[in-house]
Amino acid sequence: MSVERQTVLVTGASGTVGGFTVPELVAKGYHVVAVDRPGAKFDWELPANAPVVIRLGDLTDPAFCREAVEGVNSIIHLAGAIDLRLSWEQLSAINVDAVRYLYEAARETGCRRFVFFSSGSIYRHGRTPSTESTPFAPASAYERSKVAAEQYLWGQPRSGPEVVVVRPSMIYGPRARFLGAKAAALPPMLALLFPRLPRLRGGASVNWIHAEDAARAAVFLLEPKQAAWEAFNVADDTPTSVGELLDVVTEAYGLPQGPALPYPTALVNAVVPLLARSSFALSVISKATEGLWRHIVGREGLQPAISAGFDKELLDYATQQVVFDNSKLKRLGFTLKFRSLREGYPSVLRWFQANRWVPVYRSEASREWGGSVGFTFAETMAGTWWSQTSQPPAKSLAGTVKGSGGVHPFRFSVTVRSASARDFLRTGALTLEGLVDADGLAARQPCTGTLTIKAGWRPELVYDVRFTGDDGQPYRFEGKKQISLLRFLPTISYLPGRLADPQGQLVGRAITYFDLENDLKAFLGSFSVQTGAKAASPSTAPVVIPVTIIANSDVGLSRN
Repeated sequence: MSVERQTVLVTGASGTVGGFTVPELVAKGYHVVAVDRPGAKFDWELPANAPVVIRLGDLTDPAFCREAVEGVNSIIHLAGAIDLRLSWEQLSAINVDAVRYLYEAARETGCRRFVFFSSGSIYRHGRTPSTESTPFAPASAYERSKVAAEQYLWGQPRSGPEVVVVRPSMIYGPRARFLGAKAAALPPMLALLFPRLPRLRGGASVNWIHAEDAARAAVFLLEPKQAAWEAFNVADDTPTSVGELLDVVTEAYGLPQGPALPYPTALVNAVVPLLARSSFALSVISKATEGLWRHIVGREGLQPAISAGFDKELLDYATQQVVFDNSKLKRLGFTLKFRSLREGYPSVLRWFQANRWVPVYRSEASREWGGSVGFTFAETMAGTWWSQTSQPPAKSLAGTVKGSGGVHPFRFSVTVRSASARDFLRTGALTLEGLVDADGLAARQPCTGTLTIKAGWRPELVYDVRFTGDDGQPYRFEGKKQISLLRFLPTISYLPGRLADPQGQLVGRAITYFDLENDLKAFLGSFSVQTGAKAASPSTAPVVIPVTIIANSDVGLSRN
């Protein structure tokens, strides 16, 4: 069928893939009906008098769907809900119900073909590349909604519009705010901490797809007869490892890199699943990265378009092979413009920079300020202490033990600071100050000290808290949290230690706990990034950038 005077409806026409689909259709000689939500912004590069009509409305409204498809020959359905924080009800309304409304409207008006963008994340990915016949294993409500939409379409009688399903790999490109954009935030954050950025080799591999190639594939699949009632993987030719991903983005920025190092696969494979099961640990990491990114956005005058938060879905790609076989599409004659992420990413980063989404580094001096970025958080540990001559108390929850005999309540609340995140990474040392309340020894006395974090397979948090007792003599509490990644929450919450006098002689012992139930929200909310040469000095007034928790960010495959 000649494309002359054919009209194609494109939903999600202002999106990452839609922004390339409309110009591609016009270039191929199609007329276009561009559909999106009210308020959508369109920035296509089109010739004057291009045959494009815009229709704005809600695809969850069957009446609008019938209106939108009037007079069209084919449909490319890109629109979808992609926020992983949404409930099944919210996701299914647009990802399942709207597909049904649109397809039924297409059938009523006699449309010829219905190209539906599903997701490559629905497969059970393994060591071998996923083909179109690989079994599904949807793990999230988003993925289940895509499977449900496919099941509906495959169940339609062959007398209706021909169904073609596109299963894209990881989409990146201009306007994309998800994984490809998150990757762009990594080098600027690392540049705050390292004079030369890591150059890693290896790690789990993932196929990406440039949004322009995803759009070209959708337009290509409008015509071949062999494509009817078939599914197609749309992915580039070259899987990119986690280590190479950082390398590609760093090179695109032009930032200096250190010598090549092997990707710590064994460590990552051991730690990531444990982190994925701990919302507490993920929230702390997410707050730290969000804080660093907010600092960069504020200092460079950027648009707050990208989220730098971490979540479980993002961690999955650090350990899982997500590789696709794209040979079925190529056998029909389709060719890629960008065969690898390394080929396609530099131009995408230029777009991010031109639109002030990410910074531009014109010289080494432009990032020297990074050493003055620090962070701060507040923590309270509470429990009991007892003298040498007393019996230790029974194990208890923080704040629930009352002093009796030689056993006394013990509590300290401190603000922990790092003047320079770069120095912290080098030494692991933080300063602290606050109040100690040790019944019978020090009643709400000021305290200072250090918290040293020792990394490794069994990380340790070493506390040295110094204060003056009620008798005017100096004392110190020395304690250590020994962290088990297998038992992260119990071990991060438990701090035993000793109390010593000025001569270092043992005065007593203490056991303290972090109250997860009552104090966790305040603890997470206390994290902030500080800027300025004296960010950690109590006598200065640093610029404090509060951080918002992103517990479940909108990350995943096939962001259209």
